[in-house]
Amino acid sequence: MSEENNVPSVESVKSIEPFEPVKTVETVETVEPIERLVIVTDCGFDLDDYATIIWLLSTYDCPTLIITTFWKPEEKASILGCIVKILGRTNVEIVAGSGVYSGTERYMTETYPTWPEKFGIPTEFVDDDESTELENDVNASNFQKCYKCVYPYQTKAFKENYSDLFEDPAVNVCNFPIMIDKFMNFSKLNEVTVVGIAPFTNLAYIVQNHTPKIKNIITMSGWHGSFDDPVRPNYNVHMDMVSANIVFSQTKIPVLVFSSDFCSTFKMRQNEWDKFLTLDNKFGKTMLEVARNWEVHRARKAGKHYESESDIVLGLPITHDYITVFCALKHLNKFNTSGIHFAVHPENIFMYGNDNPIVFGDDCKSKELGAEKYLLTVKHKDESNIKLVSFKYTNDDENKSTIDEVYTSMMNELFDVISKQA
Repeated sequence: MSEENNVPSVESVKSIEPFEPVKTVETVETVEPIERLVIVTDCGFDLDDYATIIWLLSTYDCPTLIITTFWKPEEKASILGCIVKILGRTNVEIVAGSGVYSGTERYMTETYPTWPEKFGIPTEFVDDDESTELENDVNASNFQKCYKCVYPYQTKAFKENYSDLFEDPAVNVCNFPIMIDKFMNFSKLNEVTVVGIAPFTNLAYIVQNHTPKIKNIITMSGWHGSFDDPVRPNYNVHMDMVSANIVFSQTKIPVLVFSSDFCSTFKMRQNEWDKFLTLDNKFGKTMLEVARNWEVHRARKAGKHYESESDIVLGLPITHDYITVFCALKHLNKFNTSGIHFAVHPENIFMYGNDNPIVFGDDCKSKELGAEKYLLTVKHKDESNIKLVSFKYTNDDENKSTIDEVYTSMMNELFDVISKQA
């Protein structure tokens, strides 16, 4: 980040102590061992990233670096700082990585030029007259304000419920490459597992500068559509196609790809969510508050209008990121992995001119132009270091059995971890 984005210089970065030695991981036989872990996340909106990080930190007691990204990474770092303390972890470092610090539309559009315009700028409040009035109205409820924009209320949930653990986000604003380099430089060759559940900006930096230290990369990415005719890039790829291309074009690091289509076949069932709604400990209630905030915001985008907070019916959260790490680290033997050549073509993102970039969404005009085919090249390649995860069976009933087994196990483990915390 530049000084213009309010990121301090190298001299102002807080001192960093070496990470403690790798601990022996106490885990069941079916969990893939990890010696050192890097997690790149854009948490702060729905439950997906939170669930992933909670499970990883409760399953692996190894030195871990969490890098936040996208919108307000310094606030995301404070949220995750609470979670780390709640889980009692002492060997986890959190870094506010690349992203938009200033909170202005200018930096948002400069940093992520392909962000769909219809989503608006995820600033403190939606940029319209009504939201401005709400913000200035001291009698307006958090429900009314969250209805306009979810992001600040996810931060607020942790800041209020864990005021003793929540650090001022300003302390997280630093020169993030130094923090990343410090962690990687203390790592041995082929020792670090990297989990990417966010746009690829920070992940590309690690690949470009620390390839020999990386054992493997697990990423929720890929595309939406069939293998033979990929329709559009996955969100994480689409948001920073240049960085995604860096990761997928390298040939030395094994990369495990979980596509959006694969993950979307794992759907939460109502009885599983009903179990979570019974959580009555502070951590459980906080996570449910996060789910509620997101549902209000999602309803607004879908054109729904709640008259009061009591009218809200929580939707079933998506769990794509959690599915990715749970399957990769505990149930990979239940699925196929096949080599692919997955090339991203960021040079084509503005092929219709800067005024009409290719952006994807339900109402995207570029779909009518067939522009999607210029952004991705996906082919089978047996010897590739990029591996795609897919189902073993063509029979839907056999796949359903696998899905049910994995998903039930996954949700039970998450519930147990959350319910045991203060």
